[in-house]
Amino acid sequence: MPYTIPNGSKIRVQVVGRLHGQRTRTTFSYLYTGAATAPDGVAALTAMLTDFEDQIGVELKNVSSSEWDHEYTSAQVISPTRYRMVVQPINLQGAIAGNALPSAVAAVIKRTTDRAGRRYQGRIYLPGVPATYEDDSEIAVIKRPLYDTLAANMVTPLEGVDPGEDFTPVVSLEGAMIPAADTVRDAVLDPVLRYQRRREVGVGE
Repeated sequence: MPYTIPNGSKIRVQVVGRLHGQRTRTTFSYLYTGAATAPDGVAALTAMLTDFEDQIGVELKNVSSSEWDHEYTSAQVISPTRYRMVVQPINLQGAIAGNALPSAVAAVIKRTTDRAGRRYQGRIYLPGVPATYEDDSEIAVIKRPLYDTLAANMVTPLEGVDPGEDFTPVVSLEGAMIPAADTVRDAVLDPVLRYQRRREVGVGE
């Protein structure tokens, strides 16, 4: 019998890729806010991942260097019960031909909620920034609008099998959730390129 996903469940989505021999892992958080319990958790997450690829995965690759490989995306219920992750193979390169900036350098999408505090104001770090997008350690002004659709779609709920099976984007999965306050309200590009020390060639995965 399949497991169910009750209202209020916390879901972690990970975009896993490889750049310059280094594993990249970009994490998104969602809260299941469906009108009713999703009766088949695996089916619901599989449908959610398909919607995620359409809304976010495609747009992410549209602003990524061809040196970055998007290997797979996973979704996992982590609370109130942790279940095995559901994996969607992708195996596609970024759409922008040419070199990427070093693997430790990332573009950043800033997200905000109605709640105050650092936990509720988050960043998504995007690997594989095309070298042609950089200008004085920022995303070049002419390239910034290319991130608009990606940022806008980070605010959009994803759907499971049924239209009523909504997965709402949140910044953090820590602590008690208040859907009306924890929902991501806005997402915008931070033009300053950031450095992620954990993405060092030869260190980790």
